[in-house]
Amino acid sequence: MKKIFFVVLTLVSVISAEVNFHDEATVDNIGIAGTYPNFRLLDSQAAGIWFLRGKFPAKWKRIKNDEFELNDAIQEAYNALKNIAKSKYNEFINKNASMILSVQFGKYDFKTKSFPLEMMTKNSYVRYNGKNLIRALHLYFDNTGEKERKLSIVPEQAKTFLQKRKGSYGYVDRKIYAKYYFTIKKLDTDVDTINSNVIDNWMIEAPNVKMIGHIYKIEIIDPKTNRVLAIFNKN
Repeated sequence: MKKIFFVVLTLVSVISAEVNFHDEATVDNIGIAGTYPNFRLLDSQAAGIWFLRGKFPAKWKRIKNDEFELNDAIQEAYNALKNIAKSKYNEFINKNASMILSVQFGKYDFKTKSFPLEMMTKNSYVRYNGKNLIRALHLYFDNTGEKERKLSIVPEQAKTFLQKRKGSYGYVDRKIYAKYYFTIKKLDTDVDTINSNVIDNWMIEAPNVKMIGHIYKIEIIDPKTNRVLAIFNKN
């Protein structure tokens, strides 16, 4: 079963300026970019309907009952998509980005002198919603590893760290942040969903887009102090 992680919304808008994945229009543009690698597999009629209805909804409503105007507009929309897909792909591919996840740390391991961290795996992803063209962006990483799954702290410091996170009733807040720095390596928008679009369907069939990121650094952050607790540099 794939595990889904949800991003901490309050910080990303401030420190993830390279690509704002929380902006639904940006996710739509990433979805357009993701059509480029497999553009030849798109049905021109269906892709034109998808792009026209999602990108120009007011125009669609105005002309949808005139089959001649609609036919011309669908072809124009397909040609526009064809022209823009490559430029959007070049805009995002190999671009650096970052995001922050809320992660949990487990009980202290006295043998390894570390707290275990619940980090992303190769099968987990973070979901971001699109606006009109894309249902969701699923962000995976191709180089999740083991070394970042533990937060090494000597026992004396670990004891103090844990004490500061205890509430009045003994509850321990084990939530911390992991900031992922990565490079966008692959974009893939679901062609089959786009190709299912037809004129007489009352709503747009919005596909998912899969993004593969390659991590080059992870910072573990204490949200109570904003202090960086650990840095993992990756190849």
